[in-house]
Amino acid sequence: MVRLVGLACVIGLGDATPGKIYWADSGLKEIRRANVDGSAVETVVAGLSQPQGIAIDASSEKVYWTDAGTLKVQRCSMDGSDVEDLVILDGGSPAGIDLDLGAGKMYWADEDITMHKVQRANIDGTSVQTFVVSNLKVVSDVAVARGHGRVYWTDSLNQHVESANMQGSDRYKHIECGFQCSPVALVLDEATNNLIWADTYQAC
Repeated sequence: MVRLVGLACVIGLGDATPGKIYWADSGLKEIRRANVDGSAVETVVAGLSQPQGIAIDASSEKVYWTDAGTLKVQRCSMDGSDVEDLVILDGGSPAGIDLDLGAGKMYWADEDITMHKVQRANIDGTSVQTFVVSNLKVVSDVAVARGHGRVYWTDSLNQHVESANMQGSDRYKHIECGFQCSPVALVLDEATNNLIWADTYQAC
């Protein structure tokens, strides 16, 4: 087990890049990183409002994140330079984010209970679209599985993990866990075909 110190309120954890892990800390209002053994914790981007989800494009050496305070999807270089505003939303609460690099797309969840949707855009922030909107309540995270041709998401109020094809149709509920479950963060391990999620029910 690796222990990270100096954390305030970690919301999103990015995939590990060679030697590093990245995360969004909404308490410190920062994007941070450390060595994979938990050492050398450092700030990548400071002065954010409410960073939530985070995703890594290691091939282009870019870090993507959502900020629920400013309603933005942003990115920067892995050293924290060249911060860009990719999408500025007019409402909602952007949360988990994931990348479909093969198609040049990014997907993010909106966990505002009045918005209840999954959105996507080109990787540069253009062509924002609503991907899924019906029969959702509080969508916290998304995970793209290009190999399966599916996009997965958690819905903590509907208490299930669901997916759709890349066109937003052929929806399927993978996990329906009833009243004793509140799935939020989500990871798909394509190598083992396992869905892994965090459950905040016991913390409520």
